[in-house]
Amino acid sequence: MTVAQINSLNIFLIGISLTAALIVPFDVFLLSYAILGPLHYLTEISWLHDREYFVPGRRDWIALWMLGLAGAAFTPGVFGTEPLLLQIPWLGEVLYVARFDIGFVALGVALALVVTPKLGPRLAILSGVLIALQIYRTDPTFVRIFAVYLPTVIHVFIFTGLFMIFGALKSQDRSGYWAFGAFLFAAFAVTLAPAFDQVIISNWGRENFGNAFHTLTASLLADFGGVRADRAYRVDLLAHPKAIPVVRFLAFAYTYHYLNWFSKTSIIGWHQIPASRIAAILGVWFASLGLYFYDYRLGLSWLFLLSFGHVVLEFPLNFRSLHGITTELRARMAKA
Repeated sequence: MTVAQINSLNIFLIGISLTAALIVPFDVFLLSYAILGPLHYLTEISWLHDREYFVPGRRDWIALWMLGLAGAAFTPGVFGTEPLLLQIPWLGEVLYVARFDIGFVALGVALALVVTPKLGPRLAILSGVLIALQIYRTDPTFVRIFAVYLPTVIHVFIFTGLFMIFGALKSQDRSGYWAFGAFLFAAFAVTLAPAFDQVIISNWGRENFGNAFHTLTASLLADFGGVRADRAYRVDLLAHPKAIPVVRFLAFAYTYHYLNWFSKTSIIGWHQIPASRIAAILGVWFASLGLYFYDYRLGLSWLFLLSFGHVVLEFPLNFRSLHGITTELRARMAKA
């Protein structure tokens, strides 16, 4: 497919994601996360691995993987009802207080790895990251940004938008800007559209949504939905008129984020891998589907390892994309 054809496909996928999110937001969000999500995580991790995670050193990826894997130790339901760390006497309780810090530290580590291959400057950057962590780690806004929004909304919406801008700048194809414009239009439309008196939601959706995504939805409702924080975490998210636009946005952002990845197959070539790896990916994906539909909460806990891991492993690419956007813009400004 040509770049213009892929951008046209993406505009169509944006329309599909927008329509589905408007009509059945709760079920679309849950199904997209359970069905498209694991396949996206597995194929992107495979693709990043073949490109050495966009870091310069041969062993730089080890630090990213360790931080990504750490998520499982902090997640309830994976190795029991309590997080793994809390099952380790004394040391686990000491380390568990750092559960909100992993995203910020991983972002700082990725920045250090991308900026320079030299140990000295890397240690200087990491020292600055740790100092900032000690200053801000107890700030509620800091926690929401780096523990709640970074691996969720920032990853699926803001970084997706940045990739679209970078692609449009690199290809210099006008259709890329049209696709990005459609992306922004849909995001505004899905949140500003009036909420229906009754939204379509299945019994399965009612049973699983609150257990799985209550914190994320309530945080967005408090920060952007016009509901006081002390009330946002107690309202009925399935019925509150201000919660519905938030869920619509999440349904759109996540669904399109996954579809956008699969639409770019012919460009980035993530499918060009050995047959044995394809079989392994499909095997894990089918097992993930079975786990989600057996017990959504259990699937969410176990698959958090892949979900959070692929977010961390993508950080170097995010930084390189930001650098690419600024480089392209500077070059165009110099020519103007």
